[in-house]
Amino acid sequence: MTEVLFYRLSTRSINERCLFVCKLTEKAYRLGRKILIRTESGQQSRYLDNQLWIFRQQSFIPHTLASNAQQAQAVPVLLSETGVFAGFEDVLINLHGHLPESIERFQRIVELVDDDERVRQQQRQKYRQYTAMGYRPEMR
Repeated sequence: MTEVLFYRLSTRSINERCLFVCKLTEKAYRLGRKILIRTESGQQSRYLDNQLWIFRQQSFIPHTLASNAQQAQAVPVLLSETGVFAGFEDVLINLHGHLPESIERFQRIVELVDDDERVRQQQRQKYRQYTAMGYRPEMR
């Protein structure tokens, strides 16, 4: 069954949230996982794309945007605002406001909860939805 993890962040900062995503992505990549980062928009995807290159000087995380279909299968990290991609069913970092499609395809889904009240309300709703579907979300 899909593992659903909610990570609590003690910040409202978009930059801190992005840094956390970069660190989490790096950790999963080093463990040999394939990661799909589902974003809210193309703008957010491009921002994270840039941050994954520069967030830590000694870090290297091969990744691409889903719009670059030729490279998508050649990298372990894909950024997309559109949803599910074949070959990226291992880890989903869901930054989108809604639950992902085909939840059961993923081994692990990661959701982030920060100190922004709108985000907390949205994530509470997602938590209830996951629970209603029979998943047992964990808080970290």
